Amino acid sequence: GTSSQAVVTQEPSLTVSPGVTVNLTCSSSTGAVTKPHYPHCFHQNAAQVPRVFIYGTHNKYPWTPNGSHSPHFGAKLP
Repeated sequence: GTSSQAVVTQEPSLTVSPGVTVNLTCSSSTGAVTKPHYPHCFHQNAAQVPRVFIYGTHNKYPWTPNGSHSPHFGAKLP
């Protein structure tokens, strides 16, 4: 059979001040969000390596900011 990979599009970067609410969005060329193809949201501060802060549909790490959520292909960083 033939398999294909989804192409995910998102903002290349955002620069914000502390305390500002940020909406991060991304889209998939397949339009579908199904196991095991859930998105992972990464956060990167200047001069630091990126870290995953949300994975799957709603799973978070201890360093994930309070109020962050991921309705499939979207996340909100307070």
